[in-house]
Amino acid sequence: MNDCYLDPKEYQTVGKGRRALSALLDYFFVVVLTFFLFGTVAIPSLFSLPSVRNVESESAEKQSEVLHVVESTRLQRYDETTGTLHSLSEDAEEAIVGLLKTSCYHDKVTYDTVLDGKVNAEDVSREETFYPSTGGDYSKDRLSYYFLSFRKEREGDYAPALEDFYDREKFNTELLDLDGKNADLVPEGFDLSKDIFVLSEEKRKLLLSYRNYGTGSGKTIQDRLTVLYRTLAQKGIEEVEKRYVPYQKALADLDEVFHRYVVALDTASVLSYLVSFLVAYLLFPLLFRKGRTLSEKVFRLLRLRSDQTEPRLFNQLLKALGLFVESFSATFFCPLFLGRIRILSMGYLGPVSLFQLCLFSLLVSLLSLLYLAFSKGHQTLSDLVSSTYLVDLAKPEGGRVYGHGKDGV
Repeated sequence: MNDCYLDPKEYQTVGKGRRALSALLDYFFVVVLTFFLFGTVAIPSLFSLPSVRNVESESAEKQSEVLHVVESTRLQRYDETTGTLHSLSEDAEEAIVGLLKTSCYHDKVTYDTVLDGKVNAEDVSREETFYPSTGGDYSKDRLSYYFLSFRKEREGDYAPALEDFYDREKFNTELLDLDGKNADLVPEGFDLSKDIFVLSEEKRKLLLSYRNYGTGSGKTIQDRLTVLYRTLAQKGIEEVEKRYVPYQKALADLDEVFHRYVVALDTASVLSYLVSFLVAYLLFPLLFRKGRTLSEKVFRLLRLRSDQTEPRLFNQLLKALGLFVESFSATFFCPLFLGRIRILSMGYLGPVSLFQLCLFSLLVSLLSLLYLAFSKGHQTLSDLVSSTYLVDLAKPEGGRVYGHGKDGV
């Protein structure tokens, strides 16, 4: 484009609406470019580094150790195929089936299920029930195993030390509340001091009828048992998380390794943003001359100092600093590429997370737009700190455009 001679007094200050659109266009360009560079350049480069591959492998190993510690309590099942824990709702369903089989075994009847309209009458063996094995192991009753066996066997691994322990009677009364609001679930003559939890014949039939045919009042029983299991399992899980030392150690080891992994990913996000920022606010201004960004080129705007002269180096530096802060929230979208939004919340610069940095940037951006709405000079915060403003080359007050180019610049 040819050189020009611009008299800035002949042009109007850009309107607030066009100024806001200009800022948003530059911001979204940085967001898209950051996301693109992160996915196509930064991540492939990052995971090609041996150190990062080692951290990723070590992180997976430590995570597996944590999951196995949790599974050892039997409060949650561990799925070897997916490498994850079952939800408490899934475990509650398993517990209800176990309770029904235990009740059928106690009453010496078959466990009846309906599949494709056909009734399948299944004889129940002791090994399928909540009754302990000859060695005293509760292989099917997860809650009994944790509260009656696991806590006693690993008493020394809890800190602070456990104050109370459960026997069968305390388990039936204090935890299952079978002498209180759940007393109607068990048969008459149920011995709280030694009997394994079984359903009364009436409750067993109602529950089976609901599960097989979706009829009757068995849904209420199903819901009560689900809530009871989830409540007690959660009680045990919270105790493990707060007091079981092997779990806390395994989790601390995982956090240490995972933090290194997060720092690597966060750094890749920041570097992607840095390159995008330089393209948007350095490369484009050099290409378009007069220091204009992509949006300023599109909307035909020109930046001037408050004394209506061209910006100097220190004005450009202050402007770049302000824009760097305002646009930093573009890094927020990088973890979305990996589907790992959790990494935003972990410490990046010491205790400060990338999410906190993005949130600060977003707040600054919102304040900048708010300032623009009330600014007499139609400036954003980055315009203010750099003592610059934008004029609209599409609106010459004197009706004249100086120069030979389409925009006059």
